[in-house]
Amino acid sequence: MSPTSAPVRLRAAPPSALYGTEVLITGCNSGLGRELARGALNDGARLRFTCRSEEKVRDTERVLGDEFPEATIRGYCLDLGEFARVEAFCTELSLDSAQIEHLILNAGIHLPFKHLMTVDGFEIHQQINFLSAALIF
Repeated sequence: MSPTSAPVRLRAAPPSALYGTEVLITGCNSGLGRELARGALNDGARLRFTCRSEEKVRDTERVLGDEFPEATIRGYCLDLGEFARVEAFCTELSLDSAQIEHLILNAGIHLPFKHLMTVDGFEIHQQINFLSAALIF
C-alpha cells in the first residue's frame, strides 16, 4: 500500500438469507439433500427434514447434530408413496408449530422405469416426485 492510498476497510459479510429461518428439506438422508441441510445449518437456519425410514431419520439427526451441536434439528419419517402419510406429516408439522419459511423438495426416486402403481392409484414416479410434494405446500 502506498503512503497516499486510503486504508482498506473490511466489512463483515451480511448474514445469509437463511439465518434464523426455518427450512424444511425432504429426502435429507444422503446426497444432495444431506448437503443442502449442511449448507442451511451452516448459514444459521433451523432445520426440519424428512427421510423415508425412522432409522434414516435417527442417523441423519445424529450426524448433523454432531456436526452442528448448537443447531435446531428435527427429523420426520415421511413416505411420499402414500397421500395419507403426506397428510399426516403436514398435520404433525402443524401440531409442532412449524413456521417453515423455506421449502426444498429434494425427495424423489430415480428407478429404471417400470409401470408401478401406488396405493393411491398413481404411477410411482409421478406420485413420489411430483404429486406428493404438491400436498406439502
